[in-house]
Amino acid sequence: MARTQWSSLRVAALQILSFSLVNQALAQSCAANYPPSTPVTSATATLGPVPAPDLDTSDPIHLIPAPKVSLYYGSLDSEPSNKAASGSVNMNLELNHDTVVLEYIDAIGSVKCTDESVVVAFKNTTGFETALRSWSLEENLILITNHLGNCDAEFERGFFKVDQIASDESNLSITCNASKHPIDKIAETCELAFSSVPAGKLAKRLTLNPSYSIPFSKSLAPNTVLLSEPPYLTVTADEAAFSSEITFSGYLYYDFWAFKLRQLYFDIDAGFSADVALSAHLAASYNKSFTYNPSDLTYTLVNIPGIVQLGPGVAFGLEMDFSASADVDVAAGLSISMPNGNVHVDILNSVNTVATGWTPTYHPYANISAQANVQADASATVTVEMALSFLGGLIDLSSGLTAKPGIANTFLLDAKLDTEHATNATNSTNATNATATGITKDVHGGGTSCGEGVSLKSDFIFSLDAFVTRSWSTTLVNTGIPLWDFCYQF
Repeated sequence: MARTQWSSLRVAALQILSFSLVNQALAQSCAANYPPSTPVTSATATLGPVPAPDLDTSDPIHLIPAPKVSLYYGSLDSEPSNKAASGSVNMNLELNHDTVVLEYIDAIGSVKCTDESVVVAFKNTTGFETALRSWSLEENLILITNHLGNCDAEFERGFFKVDQIASDESNLSITCNASKHPIDKIAETCELAFSSVPAGKLAKRLTLNPSYSIPFSKSLAPNTVLLSEPPYLTVTADEAAFSSEITFSGYLYYDFWAFKLRQLYFDIDAGFSADVALSAHLAASYNKSFTYNPSDLTYTLVNIPGIVQLGPGVAFGLEMDFSASADVDVAAGLSISMPNGNVHVDILNSVNTVATGWTPTYHPYANISAQANVQADASATVTVEMALSFLGGLIDLSSGLTAKPGIANTFLLDAKLDTEHATNATNSTNATNATATGITKDVHGGGTSCGEGVSLKSDFIFSLDAFVTRSWSTTLVNTGIPLWDFCYQF
């Protein structure tokens, strides 16, 4: 199991209030009595049959039935669209009878279908005679059609099982007594590989190319009241904006003969950023933990009709934990970015699930006024999940990851402290723009009392979990780095 190294995260910074990115299960209701999230489809990318790359349709070999075939699916848009991601899917089938893919044969002039037959007309005698000779040798034959006639629905291929053929040399046609079947009734195994054009990231991958890059963004209206419990507590989001981009690829191998899923994994590249500014007023000694989730979940559906549906989903929210011994006002904010997270999720074997990257850059600030003990923690939550439905529910599952970086802060103050002023007093530690570099200097000196000053302690914490819904979850990274423990004397 891989574990990311975090020795570079001993950041010399004054962290007063923190936020963290968290991935939870999709559409979870929040703990502060807010309504459950409602899925909202932002876009749909429909992938249909596309020509096989580098395939010579004039080669007569494609007229000869074979037990294994490769079929390709991709975007059918004539022009690029920013509504949904585009990509490609390669499907390898091993069928229970030898098969001919009609779209791979240039010698075919037309194909017509009825409920009980497939009629194939050829352009020349050579193609007709080769097909008749090889097809006649088969006791059963499977023909795969692709819009050469009225044989299949839009965006789909047709799969026909043939048990008898008849020829008509006068018009160079072969009539096949045939019936249409779903893939799971005629295939022995199926492999789906999700791949894509942007090969620039190929060096980062051990197994598959990235498939789909899908941007998501979300923001709350200014001055959104997150929680109000008069007269004790009011929490307001002065600003809350989130964005992410997810690139994913995957591989599925299903054995129809054994009714068993042999392999299934996803590779997820995830980049997150968040800008959050919060205001909180605690009117008395009080403590409260709660979660705020906006009411909508955004996901993009990648659909191959009749074969597979993929749904990468993202949702954002806020988590807070406040505790104070007296009346106190808190104004705080954070900008955080994690642009390079990668997780390989093996659905069938959690031991093979590994993580790389996940190095954060962050800039927190806070302005706190009180004579009180205060614990103030906050999180900007991000949910990422990949849902998959194969062959109408034969396989129906979801998996994802939970990334949780944050900073735990505890402080005792005797007068007003503005962390921006504290930053000016500690310029040598680069507190203004904390990143995952630098070494923390402990100015506390190990003492336990600050006299008339301020005692401040800050720790960077990070955990990364991967999960498969209703199956398993595993922790890939779990670390804590002391950042600051010192006294500030007035």
